[in-house]
Amino acid sequence: MSAPLLDMLRSRGLEPKHVANTHGGEWACPCPSCGGRDRFRIWPDQQGGPACEKAGVTGTWFCRHEQVGGDALEFLTRFERLGWADACKALRIDYTSTPGRLPQLPKTDRPMVFTPRDWAIPSDKWRERAAKVMDDAHAALLAAPNAMAWLAKRGLPEEAVRRYHLGLFKGESGRQGTFRPRTVWDLPPKPARPAKDGQPARREGHTLFIPRGIAIPCFGPAGQAEPPIRIRIRRPNADADQWGDKYMLVEGSCGGATMLLDGDPRVGVVVETELDAEMVHHIAGDIATVVSVLTNCGKPDVRAHEVLRRCAVILCALDFDKPGANGWAWWRQTYQTARRWPTPTGKDAGEAFELGVDIRAWILAGLPPALTMPPVQRASLPPVSAALGASPSGLVAAGAGGNDDVPPWPPALLPVLELWRTMPVSLAVAGDGSTAWKFPPVWAAQNRDDLHAFLSLANATPELWAIIDHHPDAVITARNLLRRPHA
Repeated sequence: MSAPLLDMLRSRGLEPKHVANTHGGEWACPCPSCGGRDRFRIWPDQQGGPACEKAGVTGTWFCRHEQVGGDALEFLTRFERLGWADACKALRIDYTSTPGRLPQLPKTDRPMVFTPRDWAIPSDKWRERAAKVMDDAHAALLAAPNAMAWLAKRGLPEEAVRRYHLGLFKGESGRQGTFRPRTVWDLPPKPARPAKDGQPARREGHTLFIPRGIAIPCFGPAGQAEPPIRIRIRRPNADADQWGDKYMLVEGSCGGATMLLDGDPRVGVVVETELDAEMVHHIAGDIATVVSVLTNCGKPDVRAHEVLRRCAVILCALDFDKPGANGWAWWRQTYQTARRWPTPTGKDAGEAFELGVDIRAWILAGLPPALTMPPVQRASLPPVSAALGASPSGLVAAGAGGNDDVPPWPPALLPVLELWRTMPVSLAVAGDGSTAWKFPPVWAAQNRDDLHAFLSLANATPELWAIIDHHPDAVITARNLLRRPHA
């Protein structure tokens, strides 16, 4: 009898752990495809399909997230991208049978039933006023070097300030804010209040107080093509210490709306504050959609929930403190793809950036191998015959094998290959031309900075992708890249 599944997973850098005795023993580890923590279940001694059963090869597997499973043959065809005949050969199975059956499906954890809210947006008049005020505040911020330096320290340089239309509200006449007629903002008067329980009486109010500080607009589905639906203000530390409110809303704002910054729809990153969300999105918006829920107990609204529930992985980066840990419990129960992913140092993403954490590498380290690179746009790359040029003789000899009719390799490949040769990294190419980088998760977690440097360099080298487009192999490494491609 042969039970190869556990060895196959260990060869990928995964370490299955024994979790139960069902079906002769149940093991768990992250899924080789979609990651997670223990959603991939293995039963090494359970009987597989007819082909495996006949050959005495035991073992079945099941991914609770993707809701797929199979035996050792299906493992090779799905995760190693082998054809059916090659998979049979690898397991020493006579190529006489058709694919087998799925294993008995385990009971899956049911997510918490969650009904997100669809918040009412402010009136058109309020939004028009908000747009005008934010335009003035944006110009004021760009002319305020101290405020710009404070934002840059948090990972929001001038480019990000312009991108997210941040602003600066200043106080007037030495005050900690400004007062404006409520009617200008389409707000009704504040009702009068009689004296009660030691509180003085209050007359009907006709003015709106807007505190000074960094103004953060939030926009609806149309983005900045339409006026904002919320303005939240990050007050100066001195004002916050005096009054106890670090953040304040401009009255009339849609306070419950989720700030949703679109990026790669497969990956969601959840943080608390809007400034942290904009910093993360500015740095890594190409590899993740970023959501700000404002507080540790904040919940996504309808639009954000629709995006998050389709994510292959949600990195929940609520503040790394006791309230943040309490908030994580709700995310764990509501979204099966959520995983707790605090910053390696500091209590939140903004503090981590100030302490020197590479935010992009931190996100990449939290993703399963299939999601570590965004889709590569290769339609505009030159054909391989045009991309290949002169290069040092050593690389020419390795690539051409001494044949004079083989084009030499381009010099731009040298830095990529020098890094690639030192790493257990391969590139899987599917039949439709899509690609995915593969590497052992444990190694990636221990060498994330080096891995990030290599992936960034490889993605920025069009000569590499021109060769890959015409490469004959389905799995490409630094070694077989030097084979002659079919131009």
